[in-house]
Amino acid sequence: MPARRTDLDELVTEAAKILDKAVERFVGGHGADSAVRKKGNDFATEVDLAIELEVVDALRSATGIEVHGEEFGGADVHSPLVWVLDPIDGTFNYAAGLPLAAILLGLMRDGEPVAGLTWLPFINQRFTGVVGGSLRCNGVELPQLEPSTGAAGSRVDTGSRWLSI
Repeated sequence: MPARRTDLDELVTEAAKILDKAVERFVGGHGADSAVRKKGNDFATEVDLAIELEVVDALRSATGIEVHGEEFGGADVHSPLVWVLDPIDGTFNYAAGLPLAAILLGLMRDGEPVAGLTWLPFINQRFTGVVGGSLRCNGVELPQLEPSTGAAGSRVDTGSRWLSI
């Protein structure tokens, strides 16, 4: 049975507490060196690895939902419910000491996103959203955008990933 919106809100609230706890490690490791080389020029830091392990354990324990992490993999993203975690999005920026890095967490249902959390600790912004609900920044509901028309759409770009809406 699909999770109801109120259930999703409760899951996001629980996940937000977990990400809040990970922020101290995230901020403390700013400027960390590369620890693991990945494809191409990509790499992970020890902080990536530590945050992923910490958040995965906490999410499983608090919500009973499995997790797929960027660094260690995990549950199939097409599972009935699965968290998808990028412990440090913008690792290059993070390692270089720049403030444009985030913790990203999504909740997928049968391969479709139903909730998302974006934590930007260096600029003190926390975004949450649930399908069918409002986008919030630091708990404050943001005004709804008007749908785009025609071929033009919206694009969110963090430099390493993008999402067309």
